[in-house]
Amino acid sequence: MSDLDLSSGGTVNISSLPANASELEYQLEQVMNIGFSADNLPAVEITRLWQPESCPEPLLPWLAWANGVKNWDDSWPESTRRGVIANSFKVHSYQGTRYAIEKALEPLQLNSHIHEWFEVEPNAEPGTFAIAVDVSEQGITPVLIEQIHDSVSSNKRGSAHYSLSLNLTAKASPLLAMAQLGSSTVTVQPWYASELSSDATFTLASAVSTLNEIKILPAFEQA
Repeated sequence: MSDLDLSSGGTVNISSLPANASELEYQLEQVMNIGFSADNLPAVEITRLWQPESCPEPLLPWLAWANGVKNWDDSWPESTRRGVIANSFKVHSYQGTRYAIEKALEPLQLNSHIHEWFEVEPNAEPGTFAIAVDVSEQGITPVLIEQIHDSVSSNKRGSAHYSLSLNLTAKASPLLAMAQLGSSTVTVQPWYASELSSDATFTLASAVSTLNEIKILPAFEQA
């Protein structure tokens, strides 16, 4: 409720509440008008409230509710909560599809693999699918299983049934180390004179070359 100055000098209270609103509702409206006035909260700040990446953390539950997020847990890390809100539009756009399930599980930082009934050999029961989730650092806990179940159930087709399997994986980083140790021993003894001897090898070579010259003349008759 705000005051509007008239040219006659009087003021009229303007409120968006209905005529049967209580006094408490009018007081709450006044407090909100003061807190969200143009001087205290510019329009650009109001826009930030509706962005998952810039909304203040205490207001994230309200932003999730406004975006129709079905599964919410205040104990999630802040990055997970913001990711759930950011993916809510795509989740609603592809509701009932495999893509919606994958996007719903993505903020939980889980690597999921979904296989429809016709993608396995032999084929499973028509209308069913299997989902395998790789779990690493967070471990397999009842809370995590419930979160996965809620995310899948709220985004799958209502007529589809599924089986869930969780695989605990661990990443190993092998380290290779190598060390080399070398040493040498030098013994210094007193100097003394000794006989010097040397060996030499001589090689002798000889060659003989023979050349024979033969002339062939034409035959002739003697008189």
